[in-house]
Amino acid sequence: MNINDPHNFDKEFQKLFTEMIEIAYEYVGNAKEVDQVYVYVSIENKEYFYNVFYRIGGSLTKAHKVNEYLSVDSGTPQRNRQLLKHGVDLARVAGQLFSDYKRDVPTTMKMIYEPKTSSFSNDIGYELQHSNHPDRTEVDGFNEWFEAIKMI
Repeated sequence: MNINDPHNFDKEFQKLFTEMIEIAYEYVGNAKEVDQVYVYVSIENKEYFYNVFYRIGGSLTKAHKVNEYLSVDSGTPQRNRQLLKHGVDLARVAGQLFSDYKRDVPTTMKMIYEPKTSSFSNDIGYELQHSNHPDRTEVDGFNEWFEAIKMI
């Protein structure tokens, strides 16, 4: 890894984001009913968080409830735990990647993938979301984004 070549960072960053989306989409069996895949990542004070939700047939749902909207039985508690663990591992790698290339580590990454059009968007934030608030956790940021998307 040549940390002086920004092209290497871009390639590694793209690979990580792609994998974060892929594991979330694979969780629902790459189902044709899925309209959008939402991935939320939080990195603050060396704490890593990853979670996902979906728009399926026009309805917004969190990962643990996808079976209510899919024609296949995808979301089991064990698969959910595996998804979240793998996502946290990828978030940790992403944080390290930014550090290795001496770049500011983002505090939030909000990714949206639309399988039917293959479109992808990513919103990266650098403001502290929870570590500077005594009553907030990374889950609050995830739930707030879910609720904001629900209103759209």
